[in-house]
Amino acid sequence: MHLHLHLPGFQAFACQVHELPLRRRPVVVAVSCGDDAPIISCSPPAWGQGLHPGLRLAEARRRCPDLVLRLPHADQARRVQAEIAAAVMAYSPLMASSPGRWVLDLDGAAEFWRTRLLPRSVDDPAEQAWLIAERLHQQLSDDLGRAPFIGIGRHPLEARLAARLAGASPPRGIVRIPDDAEAAVLDALSVQTLPTTASLIDQLVFMHCLTIADVRRLGAAGLTTIGGAAGKALHATLTGQEQQLPASLDGEAHLSVASGTGV
Repeated sequence: MHLHLHLPGFQAFACQVHELPLRRRPVVVAVSCGDDAPIISCSPPAWGQGLHPGLRLAEARRRCPDLVLRLPHADQARRVQAEIAAAVMAYSPLMASSPGRWVLDLDGAAEFWRTRLLPRSVDDPAEQAWLIAERLHQQLSDDLGRAPFIGIGRHPLEARLAARLAGASPPRGIVRIPDDAEAAVLDALSVQTLPTTASLIDQLVFMHCLTIADVRRLGAAGLTTIGGAAGKALHATLTGQEQQLPASLDGEAHLSVASGTGV
């Protein structure tokens, strides 16, 4: 089983962790203070005011006069990334991360987490994963003021998409897709949710492949023809052939396995 933890608006969240008075404020992170500067990260209160990444600061200030602006702070983000990675790795050393995301492989790591589940030890892997997700959700909420959305799945892709569902409206915090409903739920999701390159997503949309089911129907040959190495990798992910932790998250190069040093 795998857990996928996702904190949308991670750079804004890192600011809130280090400045406690900002935790309930509409915080945005932008590349500069100028009116034409685009927002790159928003806190949930800022989202609630209609702000979003890509919006220019002039329009953001018009929509939300009391917004709090911060510039990117790499050291703050690294510290928060590492703090969450350390909490996650208490349950397994098999962890991959990129900014605002952490993927945990629980298979074969029982010696790390079994004693932490007592006295509620369970034998079913899905129940074990759910209990670990609950523990992490509560711990991170208590320690940092906000918990990530957590998805549970047999493979990294299922866990990632479950995390997306956990953050959908209304947010549910933790989601596990039942095995008997997995194909139906995942196949209905948008192609935009797939962990692959933006150029391959654009090509798939151009070809009217709008859902995961549409992409599956292309098969290995079709995806490889369209996307080359990226298409081949996506087919492996969709068919469960990629059993290991992903080599990257969101196509980013920032990856740490068993190190807790996401950027």
